[in-house]
Amino acid sequence: KYDAITKKWDRVKGDAAFLNITTLTLDNADTLYAGTDSDGLFISKDRGESWKELDKGITNKRITAVKFDSKGALYIGTYNGVFRGFKDIKNGEWIFESITGDLKNTITLSITIDGDSIYVGTDGSGIYVKKAVDKSWKEVNKGLSNKRVLSLYNDAKGNIYAGTYDGLFFMNHGSSEWKDMSEGIVNRIIQTISTDRDGNLLVGTWGGGILKAE
Repeated sequence: KYDAITKKWDRVKGDAAFLNITTLTLDNADTLYAGTDSDGLFISKDRGESWKELDKGITNKRITAVKFDSKGALYIGTYNGVFRGFKDIKNGEWIFESITGDLKNTITLSITIDGDSIYVGTDGSGIYVKKAVDKSWKEVNKGLSNKRVLSLYNDAKGNIYAGTYDGLFFMNHGSSEWKDMSEGIVNRIIQTISTDRDGNLLVGTWGGGILKAE
């Protein structure tokens, strides 16, 4: 973690200090959630001074994605399915359940949420979507030329971006077809996607650094 006063990086303490971290996210209370490559999902309520594993209902410890919806439910992508977590109102503990259902490829590499629609990117079978109340997943791969989906991101307008092993794709809000927007990207393995405070699109690539859309 970075100390703005000393302008130095310090290693966090506790169980997560030396694990292989795959994903990080914060909730509205500044609680930190860390997904690991093979050791499960951890939570820290004191900015990394101590950690606790969240393991009630998560049956695969290779965590690839962590995402909150607008209602506070926590969605977890793993190498064997997708899990949804809720806090127990009695003790405040997280309890997870599998929502993998009929998902054809259970290796889920990325998750994003648009309203009540959950999008997951898989390792080789493309992108699937379902409503929170639905049981079945629907394939959304029209226009997607590479189906190894490493990252998913939705902007403030509900448009969705997909970073794949070979290119960056875009889907307008309300559409079901992807458009290739990889022109000018030399290193086409898109690891992560975000936007800056001005709404400019940022992509992190494998070997090609960070790019900003003009």
